[in-house]
Amino acid sequence: MNTSFYISSTLLICVIYLFVLLSDKKFRLLLPSSMHTITWMIVAYLLYSSTMGWMSHGKKTLEDYSHVAPFIFGMVVSSILGFSLAHSCCNQHKVHLKTISIDYINILLKRYRWVLYGCFFSGILTLLFLISIGAYNNLGDYRIIALTTQRTGIWGVSSWLGGHLSLLGTFYIALFGYKQSICGIDIKYFCVNILMYGMTNIAIAGRGWITMAMIPYLIGYFYGKFSFNKNAWRDIFDKNFRKLCSILVILALFFSIFGMIRNDGENSDNRFYDKFLYYTDGSYVTNLVMEMFPDGTFPLEYGRCEFLSKWFGSPMQDKFSNAISNDVGLSVTVPSTMPSLYYDFGFSGGIIMWGVFCFIFEILAITLSKRNNILSFFCIVQLTRMVFQAPIGPIFNMAIASFEWLLIMYIFKHKLFAK
Repeated sequence: MNTSFYISSTLLICVIYLFVLLSDKKFRLLLPSSMHTITWMIVAYLLYSSTMGWMSHGKKTLEDYSHVAPFIFGMVVSSILGFSLAHSCCNQHKVHLKTISIDYINILLKRYRWVLYGCFFSGILTLLFLISIGAYNNLGDYRIIALTTQRTGIWGVSSWLGGHLSLLGTFYIALFGYKQSICGIDIKYFCVNILMYGMTNIAIAGRGWITMAMIPYLIGYFYGKFSFNKNAWRDIFDKNFRKLCSILVILALFFSIFGMIRNDGENSDNRFYDKFLYYTDGSYVTNLVMEMFPDGTFPLEYGRCEFLSKWFGSPMQDKFSNAISNDVGLSVTVPSTMPSLYYDFGFSGGIIMWGVFCFIFEILAITLSKRNNILSFFCIVQLTRMVFQAPIGPIFNMAIASFEWLLIMYIFKHKLFAK
């Protein structure tokens, strides 16, 4: 079986499974299963379009994904088995979400609005710091400097604080999405909140703030719809959903246009939609990893890379980083979670373990959905975000700080979430 077969089969399986999920009312919200299926369906479509020459004028070929394509196919099949097993274990005829009072949500949004102000001012300080450095001729150079320059002193503190505030801002935006699903979408209020939240990423010329802001918002939005039993198609496709679709189209246009501006004409033959191939960078990097370190030629790390590399390091990760250290562009390219799976468990083991992880994500999300509290809602948001981030980063390492904040919120929940 060739690469094209694996990519097209992955796309077909995702389309079929998504149809199966959405045909059942209880899955018309962004649980890890639906988010995962949508995510990898998009990745498979972009990979297929790229290799067929529909995007990037054939700059990527089937050979560029020859090793990773069967791995992605295996991950998708394994995930579907994991999700299906989770649904079977829960043995539920209906997912019934507990409603969170809108008045209570308004109290929390007002009480913690300072989080968005913190994100905004941290981003402004980062912007001032990078402008003061100079030494760039275009937005692309500015981006490289933003990612590679070490911040010290007050700038380092600001950057560290902004990172943590962004994590808290994620939960704030999800709660905001929940509210707007019930009360209606106020576009002005939406734009202000999203821009304030995204300023820490805007300051470093990153486009990722668009998706990182919209994903928690969408999770909260559909969670709110489902909580109030508005899960029939006529309830979902109301005027607010049409507003939301318009916003998403505008943000998608901005995502691509910003990427084109950042290249400053260096890739002038790129077409408008080529910029969405950002979501396939992790697949390309993983293919390089598999070419450089064939399966069975290196010692498996059994979770060290996936879970513990932040504290103990990962020899394989360091080995690959050293190998590409002379390529600045490749060094700052998003890696996805696939290399970590591969280093830890190998080719077949990584596929199997991904199914296990998906089973755990789904069963946790379904169990938490039956509880009427803010922290359960935040945990569902984080679990669902993790599967979305799989093609662009190591999800467990990226989630450590978020779970640390969830633990802090749990310890002080009576004070933080007092009514």
